[in-house]
Amino acid sequence: MKLPTGIFSLLNRSLTPSSFIYLSIAGSILLGSMQQKALGQSTAATVMSPTAETSKASASAASNAFPAPHIKIAAAQNPNCPQDSLKELSKDPSASVRMAVLANPNCPDELKALLVGDSDQKVRDAILRSTKLPPLATLERLAEGQNPSTYELLASHGKTPPEVLRKLVSNPVQTEYLLLSLARNPNSPQDVQHRLLRVGDRMVRTFMARQNSSPLILLNLAKDGDLGVKAYVASNSNAPSQALIDLSDDANMIVRQAVAGNPSTPVDTLKTLAKDKSYEVRVELAANKKTPSAVLAQLAVDPHDAVREAVAHNRASEALTLSKLAKDKSALARAAAAFNPSLDRESVTQLATDAVLAVTQACAARVDLTQDVQLKLAAHPSALVRLVLAGNPQVTPETAKALKDDSFARVRGSLARNPKTPLDVLEQLSKDTNEKVRQDVGLNPASPKTLLASLRTDHSDDVIMAIASNPSTDAATLNEIAKRRDSVLRRILLTRPDLSGEAIAIMAADGGDSLKLMLASHKNCPMEILQSLVTCEDPDLRAEAAESPRLPGDLLMKLETDPSAEVRCAVAASKRLDSNSQKRLIDDNDSWVRKSLAENTSMPAEVLTALAKDREPAVRRATAANPATPPVVLAQLAKDNEIWITPAAP
Repeated sequence: MKLPTGIFSLLNRSLTPSSFIYLSIAGSILLGSMQQKALGQSTAATVMSPTAETSKASASAASNAFPAPHIKIAAAQNPNCPQDSLKELSKDPSASVRMAVLANPNCPDELKALLVGDSDQKVRDAILRSTKLPPLATLERLAEGQNPSTYELLASHGKTPPEVLRKLVSNPVQTEYLLLSLARNPNSPQDVQHRLLRVGDRMVRTFMARQNSSPLILLNLAKDGDLGVKAYVASNSNAPSQALIDLSDDANMIVRQAVAGNPSTPVDTLKTLAKDKSYEVRVELAANKKTPSAVLAQLAVDPHDAVREAVAHNRASEALTLSKLAKDKSALARAAAAFNPSLDRESVTQLATDAVLAVTQACAARVDLTQDVQLKLAAHPSALVRLVLAGNPQVTPETAKALKDDSFARVRGSLARNPKTPLDVLEQLSKDTNEKVRQDVGLNPASPKTLLASLRTDHSDDVIMAIASNPSTDAATLNEIAKRRDSVLRRILLTRPDLSGEAIAIMAADGGDSLKLMLASHKNCPMEILQSLVTCEDPDLRAEAAESPRLPGDLLMKLETDPSAEVRCAVAASKRLDSNSQKRLIDDNDSWVRKSLAENTSMPAEVLTALAKDREPAVRRATAANPATPPVVLAQLAKDNEIWITPAAP
């Protein structure tokens, strides 16, 4: 298979060593995707059953039914709901309530068994969507029904026992998604797989060919008449040796190509494939990490360039083989050899003077370069080579000094970003005439604090932003930067968890409301700033203060009577409310405040008991959903028949 020259032609652009590595990996991935294209098939996609999709949509609609008994639904889903209440709710006339019972993690198995006979299909399907599957007897009853969506849910569930899967595969009511789900289910026993071989279509057999099916199944699939099925067996690392041996002689090149790339293919078979008439097969063989070194050496003199290039890429290739490829007529093969860490030092030195840029760039990316080779590359006429070298994670001090005055600013910038660049070179680069180079010094985490401090007076905003985001910048420098009235810069500072309270206070002195909101949420926000927010005119700021766990209790109590319901909601959600505040908020005239209190999991039983009798159904619903609500209160709410329409979600 011909490797597209576009991969290495990209090397003619400016590259760092990491981007070179990326291109190498991309080349390997592209080989696989090209094979998939040849197969005429894409990567595995999730197959959604029409019936399962409809059922899922129906279940979603049921859980958000309008109008609906939302309080009962919330109580039924609450893990603390008493078993007696769940039993009563399982008989509720609303299917939404019965489905909510099944969604409860503590729903007993006897209720699931009872609801198998429910008249609503959505409820029966909800049994299989619960957190824990019911016992085998219940599952078998579900498998005896006549609804395809139930069968599909059972077949697709990874914990459905083999006994149930056997019933499903023999069921007279079958859909394509059911068979696909059975094929993909890891619990499907061998007899189910054998039946799928007989009744399944091409897609079912393809799924089986790609999975960890039994050796006998894969042997049978290796004889399939469909090209795609055979190709996927050939690429399956779990395929038995005999299947791979048989497929290695297949008339279609695509199948042999898959065998050649399979790491499980027997060595003798790999040796035979080295003589395959199709170069695409030999390319896959040359890229296979399990191909013996002797076979790779044989392929290193293959007449087709792409085969030799693949050998040069292969980390399993021996040094002697790579040294020969370092002299190959193909520039792509030489570049791949230059990038291979097993290439010997002498060959690397030779390739460092190669006439093709991609080859010398590959050399410049190596981390094992000698000082002499680095200096040779530092004097290379192409800035693209010097750019890669400047970013080399093992650049030496001597090489850095040779590159610090490079005429190409991007080379100096790459050196300025490199954590291995010595201090004296970084100091010179911090005074560079190009602001992007100075910015790169500011971004370098290895830049010393004193150097970063010297950059705080730079005229370029980009440089200041760089040192503001650098984790090595000290507090004094950050405090100076905080004095700049630049909203973008200040937002960068506020992303730092180590930002001092002094810097926050500096920004608060002249910041607007939006900035104060951000300041208040910072963990190092000074107490005096939080306290000042309590008396701000903007209710958003007062609400932010109420939400802070560091706000003193007396100030939180002060906000309890705030004229803004938004602020009182924030107070009601606090975990630090005293009992007097809790009791006062129970009688707040705004239902959203009481709802916020009902949602608070730190509320004691007496508060939740009072809220369970609230006149507003939304408050009672929040109480029913609260995991801190006592069982006796939930039993009461489980009888709440209020039905109302809630706004649809946007």
